[in-house]
Amino acid sequence: MGICCSKGKEELEEEGFPWKHDAFFHDQLWSAGVSMHTKQGWKGANQDAMTTCQDFAGHKGQIFCGVFDGHGPLGREVARHVRDVLPMKLSSSLALKTEQDPSSNTDKEALEKSDCTSLSDTSNEKQLLSTWKNIFVKTFEDVDDDLRQNSGIDCICSGTTAVTVVRQGDHLIIANLGDSRAVLCTRDSKDRPIPVQLTTDLKPNLPSEAERILNCKGRVFAMDDEPDVSRMWLPDQDAPGLAMARAFGDFCLKSHGLICTPEVYYRKLSEKDEFLVLATDGIWDVLSNKEVIKIVSSATDHSKAAKQLVERAVRAWRRKFPTSMVDDCAVVCLFLKPSPSSEESTHVDAKAPQVVSFTGSFRKALGGGGGGEAEEGTNVWRALEGVARVNSVAKSPLFTAKVLASFAAFVLFVFFVARPAGRYIARKRTPPGDLLSEGSFVLVVIAALLSALVTDVIGFKFMIGPMMLGLALPGGMPIGATLTERLDSFFIALFLPVYMALAGYRTDLAELGMIGVSAEHEEKFCALELFVALCVAGKMVGCVAAGLFFSMPFREATVLALMLNIRGIVEVAAINNWGDTMKATAEHYSTLTLSMVRVALYFLGGADDREALAYVARMAECGLVAVTVVRLKLRDWVGMGGRDEMRDEEALQEFWQRYSCAGAERVAYVEKTVEDGEGTASVVRAMSDKFDLLVVGRREGGGDGAEGSSAAALTSGLSEWSEFPELGVLGDMLASADFAAKVSILVVQQQAATRNDDDY
Repeated sequence: MGICCSKGKEELEEEGFPWKHDAFFHDQLWSAGVSMHTKQGWKGANQDAMTTCQDFAGHKGQIFCGVFDGHGPLGREVARHVRDVLPMKLSSSLALKTEQDPSSNTDKEALEKSDCTSLSDTSNEKQLLSTWKNIFVKTFEDVDDDLRQNSGIDCICSGTTAVTVVRQGDHLIIANLGDSRAVLCTRDSKDRPIPVQLTTDLKPNLPSEAERILNCKGRVFAMDDEPDVSRMWLPDQDAPGLAMARAFGDFCLKSHGLICTPEVYYRKLSEKDEFLVLATDGIWDVLSNKEVIKIVSSATDHSKAAKQLVERAVRAWRRKFPTSMVDDCAVVCLFLKPSPSSEESTHVDAKAPQVVSFTGSFRKALGGGGGGEAEEGTNVWRALEGVARVNSVAKSPLFTAKVLASFAAFVLFVFFVARPAGRYIARKRTPPGDLLSEGSFVLVVIAALLSALVTDVIGFKFMIGPMMLGLALPGGMPIGATLTERLDSFFIALFLPVYMALAGYRTDLAELGMIGVSAEHEEKFCALELFVALCVAGKMVGCVAAGLFFSMPFREATVLALMLNIRGIVEVAAINNWGDTMKATAEHYSTLTLSMVRVALYFLGGADDREALAYVARMAECGLVAVTVVRLKLRDWVGMGGRDEMRDEEALQEFWQRYSCAGAERVAYVEKTVEDGEGTASVVRAMSDKFDLLVVGRREGGGDGAEGSSAAALTSGLSEWSEFPELGVLGDMLASADFAAKVSILVVQQQAATRNDDDY
């Protein structure tokens, strides 16, 4: 499809659109600093849309850009209708404002005199931005009313979000409706690119949005399988589950808190601002603002920046959510400075369908209203509802119980049915020393394929079934020998190379550069690469040194080292599995390089605490363990100087004298003074999240200790609500569900003495 125009300026003006020769471009293109790209997801028809216009509303150099994310059965039609109509109505409103108030022509002049970034610094700017806001709000409401009156599109449960921007010189006015987003790339004081989010994702979990929805009798809650995604629901039924609080259309929710009023934002551009990214949630759900800025800024050709961003987002979807369907993605990149590598003329992708649209009525002129296409989209949507229901119950307790019960039944079947059948075939149906007959061999192969199918349907990896069956069937002659004889060469010559090639195809060297992009990973940049390099180098040096020690030629020793560094089928299968289930990330590999384990002992006193101190002392002898002994003491405690307290002091003094000098950087002794058991609990809760392992003494009987002792006073009241009395007072508190720190716990009890002298 080429560029289509069928109405002139006069006809458009007669229809109520004071036309200023605006040319709107949709889909993939590069035009005067604007890069656009969209890609259909796996949920059916592409419901995302986008548009851009040069010299918007007749102002030379003024640019309009917009991104629209449709949802619902007719989301695609709604998004495209808004894409066509919104810019027209906005342009008409601006022209009408200019005619009614000629002084508004000086708006640009007023902006240029102002260098502020807020709405309240100058009266001129306040008046100007108030005008823009009123125009945007009125235009959005008019478009929503147009949708309500449009009999060709059923918008009861269908709608679209919108994020639009108008650039006028050094000034940006952004209007946002829904959960699409606008992010600006600028430079910090060290000339590093940083993201600035200009809009707020208007989702139902925002306090102001939730309050409005609840006041209108709507409901806001998240589904069990998506606890982090709050949705908007009707008062009396769990539908439609809208993930945004503002949108065009969706008229079933308009009386229950959903509105079409946009949030309007303003920013004055500076020399450090480089580009603006408008994108739908298909991008932001898998990429952070910083990752998006990094990807776009790294594009050597600005005309391909949007396409590279969409392709990277699709790969991120497959990597982060391998069991979910990739969402539609649409991106508009508005570059604020000219690119030396990009052509000045408009470049349109020849492979993508392009439209220059002047009015929404052009769809009829281009051939029909798209009824068949809408019906097809509806059918696809209804089909996907079944998939969504299956996804929604995948993490429910009942579903988990069914999966475990099914797997248990499969295991019982393998060992109590398949195993005896295999023995019967091997011993009764096959002569001694012979291979399996053709029928028995086919039966074994079919059993292996069925076991893979069953485990895959249950929800486990397909490899589990054949592995369990292989463990159950008798090895050697005749079953094992027959499988090796008939399948070994076939699999090694065909399937194994293909599998390894596919594993290599999944390797994306470009993804390595993304490690460390997020703020939490900046200090771990290239940690995985360094870890792998050290492993390879260690194997190479070790193998070559061992070979030379045993008089092996250097060439053969080097070849042996290279062979041992090659990943086998078992390692590749494990790595593929980790990648599919997102269990292996750069952070997990960094954890393997952890060189220090932090251990803490809470010492209250008594035989069990002294036993725990002796155990921790053994740990301190290891160079990879850092030990902290926390001594808890009562304020103004006057002890009786008993034998038990003297042993406590002697044990602590001996520990400190022995290990403080040998490993001062790894051994620490801390004293904490508390008033009672409540103070003890506060100290433990405050310090525990700083360690990897907590060691405590069980203390006699798991109670509060001997009456009148310091240790008893330190835990007074803590055992009244005990859940695990066998762990002692502190052990019970650390193991309870109310304890927030995620840390391992070791409870130590001294062996019961056979005589009264139980000295430490």
